[in-house]
Amino acid sequence: NNASTGLTVTPRQISELPVSGRNYLDLLQLVPGVTINRQADPKGDNATPTLGERGGNTNFFIDGHPNKDTVNGGPAAQFNQDTIAEFQVLTTGYKAEFGQASGAIVNVITKSGGNRFHGVGSLFLRNDSLDSSNSLTANAPPPDLSRYDYSIAGGGPIIKDKFFFFASAERITENRQIDFTFPD
Repeated sequence: NNASTGLTVTPRQISELPVSGRNYLDLLQLVPGVTINRQADPKGDNATPTLGERGGNTNFFIDGHPNKDTVNGGPAAQFNQDTIAEFQVLTTGYKAEFGQASGAIVNVITKSGGNRFHGVGSLFLRNDSLDSSNSLTANAPPPDLSRYDYSIAGGGPIIKDKFFFFASAERITENRQIDFTFPD
């Protein structure tokens, strides 16, 4: 018997649902009672309230190990989306073994290697040629923007049936112009 309530975000949801900025934790919004506060500092204590609790009252685990930022709330270490196999969010009735949370438990499971080599690579691009002009300024071109998000992940065997590896990396580069005109 398990009296806890929550949701498991599956590998299919992680890979197929659109996520702005490729932060898998945006998928927390799939869980009833969890919201993302877009006006808050993303690293702040009120960025991901759960059932009315502050974000700092949510405990994060990576493969069973604590990953909670006890000062600012949220996860202490960020992982790129290609590293995450699935994650479970428990909102109420979870066991005391998790502890240090009155909001929710986010238990993340990372991918692992196997007996076959596998991998994925991706490139996300956003730039000013893909943006529209500012509607407040007539015929003004969009502000300069160049954002690239590269990622690569792969795994496989080191010793067949016994020892495996998995690694991933992500890099984001961005150059942008501030779109602000001082009033006369």
